[in-house]
Amino acid sequence: MKNMILLLLSLSLNLSIFAQQSLSQKITNITWTLQSDEMSGMGTHQSLPTGTTLVLDAAGQWKCSNPLNGLSNGMWKVDKKSRLILQLDKKKRGFCDLEGALLVVTIPGIGKERRMVWGR
Repeated sequence: MKNMILLLLSLSLNLSIFAQQSLSQKITNITWTLQSDEMSGMGTHQSLPTGTTLVLDAAGQWKCSNPLNGLSNGMWKVDKKSRLILQLDKKKRGFCDLEGALLVVTIPGIGKERRMVWGR
């Protein structure tokens, strides 16, 4: 029984590492082009121009052709829950999901949420 539990834990860890590597390979070294930038909830919103580009490299850096939340570059990572996270400043993060061939970046806020859709 103990060996079975260790085997299952090992398999789970290996699958988690594989999922992180696969996600990283799917999103890096691609020039993503902004298709939509929308805000829901309260507050004002300054949309990025359609056609803005975003590139994530394999070293964990991202670069945007127009400032994203005031930054033109920053860090990204895949966390322990296999979520892709763009670090926008010390506290603000963007959560990324692949939806088919689209990269969807969601930036939560208090009473609002920004959703950007990027295509290849």
